[in-house]
Amino acid sequence: MDEKREKKMIRTWIKGLTGQLLCAVLAISILSLILGMYMLVMTVVPSDPALIRPLLEDITLIILNSVPILCIMLLLFFVINRVWISFLLAGILFGVIATVNRFKLDFRDDPFVFSDILLAKEATEMTGRYELYVDKAMALCIAIIAALTVLCAVFLKIRLNKKLVRGAGGVITVLVMVLLCRFVYFEYGDLYDNTWHWQFGNQWKTANQYMSRGVVYSFIQSIPEAIDLPPEGYDEDELEAKLDEYEDVDIPEEKKVNIISIMLEAYNDFSVFDTIEFKEDPYENFHALQSQSYYGNLYTNIFAGGTVTTERAFLTGYCDPELRTTDTESYVRYFNSQGYYTEAMHPCYGWFYDRQNINEFLGFQNFDHYGNAYSDFTQDMTEHELYDSFLDDYDFFDYIIEGFEEATGAGQKYFNFSVTYQNHGPYSTEAQSDTEFVAWQDGYTEEEYNIINNYLYWIDKTDDAIAHLYEYFSQSDEPVVLILFGDHNPWLGDSNSVYYMLDFNFDMSTPEGGENYYQTPYVIYANDAAKAALGRDFVGQGDTVSPMFLMNELFDYVDLDGPKYLNYLSDVKEKYDVINTVYVGKGGEYELRENVEDDGTLLEVEQMCYYMKRKAVTETG
Repeated sequence: MDEKREKKMIRTWIKGLTGQLLCAVLAISILSLILGMYMLVMTVVPSDPALIRPLLEDITLIILNSVPILCIMLLLFFVINRVWISFLLAGILFGVIATVNRFKLDFRDDPFVFSDILLAKEATEMTGRYELYVDKAMALCIAIIAALTVLCAVFLKIRLNKKLVRGAGGVITVLVMVLLCRFVYFEYGDLYDNTWHWQFGNQWKTANQYMSRGVVYSFIQSIPEAIDLPPEGYDEDELEAKLDEYEDVDIPEEKKVNIISIMLEAYNDFSVFDTIEFKEDPYENFHALQSQSYYGNLYTNIFAGGTVTTERAFLTGYCDPELRTTDTESYVRYFNSQGYYTEAMHPCYGWFYDRQNINEFLGFQNFDHYGNAYSDFTQDMTEHELYDSFLDDYDFFDYIIEGFEEATGAGQKYFNFSVTYQNHGPYSTEAQSDTEFVAWQDGYTEEEYNIINNYLYWIDKTDDAIAHLYEYFSQSDEPVVLILFGDHNPWLGDSNSVYYMLDFNFDMSTPEGGENYYQTPYVIYANDAAKAALGRDFVGQGDTVSPMFLMNELFDYVDLDGPKYLNYLSDVKEKYDVINTVYVGKGGEYELRENVEDDGTLLEVEQMCYYMKRKAVTETG
């Protein structure tokens, strides 16, 4: 009788525990589904019912965006043992991700990816330059999370009293999460392809890909890129053997010239677009320099942000310039090995993009930035005033000249890489200049007109600085090669509104759209002493190249070899001089990357870049 009673008690306990567990899982599943569906609403920027509707009608997409929320909530529940706290924390987590994504898409046409978390400090500092807001979608998100949290606290007082059950539930949830990531969320296959919605337009545009698949699904898919896993088929021994087919070649003493390379913030030459009519020319000095130089276009991988991507591609030749915090092979190290004094400069904070550490790992002998070189004149300014008062290009270029004079005065050749700040967006919607650079046309709005005009006001100031730079180096007896290039197109209005007002073609299903979206100019100028030393006139149009090939463009033009990796890239450049995330091509003929029948070159380049970033630094660089 006692034994029967005991078994009955056990069955009752198990039944009660199972009931509690099932109730908790069911409640959390419903809450996750509600939150997952609303995350799809939050994904679309700007909010458009015609775009939101197909997302909410796609059952597969709803599941893909809800299951991660379910897993996080379950894990929190097994740890905290409170449904309402689990929902609140999960709601805050995914609400923040969706909100940050909305701001990035609106301000920069660039989605929020996992690797952006590493740049949280930069993002926090820069938010003061943008006008943050709470729109209806954000306000409703806050209201939904608050209301459901209160309902859960009042009506869902479910508890699991056995720690063993909670522990087992937590372990099982983690295992499920790992398996889902490995076999579902980290894969690009039919499931990913089938979640594209044609209503979002250009399927090759990253922002559209993100919106079409939901912020939760897309954000999780960005995790492997941040982890930087090796490319498919990666074999270190094979890549080492491939690189050993090339030699490190020294620059002949008589051909060692000083190299001043300056990446101009958000610089593009809008005079090439026939949809804009100029009343005043903000590019007069730039065009004058261009006429006396070897020039072309960069086909970058970024738009309105991500400066460091172009920067480090130029300095390393890597197609993926996400660098580790350790000594890394670079062209800087090569110039060190050739007896150059190498110096980097940037008038803003040294911690931006971790330049103060990464520049050292790249081999720069010195890096001047706001914290150690340019802070005296701004020390009494507020943070808001400071961002509008970092050294402008004209004054900043004087520091570059000073660095050049110190190095050459000490009998050293000089390699300088500088990044400007002056033209950094956003640009005011209120008129800041009495000069009208752009002629008013029907269809323009006052705020958007002010944005483009204010941008060109600063470009005009850069133009004066370029003239100042040319005047100095053209008269120098020291041989100097000057490289100027833009890092990316500028921010011009939320959701690129000014570009559309100017009738730019951003349709990336067409080669023209890709060029308009990604291209910026480069100019390679040589003074008379450098022309004599290198035996070239430095006049004429060069190739359109990816930033990773810009150093090749210089070395190839003057018929010089360099380090092994640069010489390897010169052979790659014979097949592809543009390797972009959307388009690849050669000689101005571009094809969508996904349609290219590659002979293995593109994959090998990815593998080689991965290998080079992990390769032990050598003396010859």
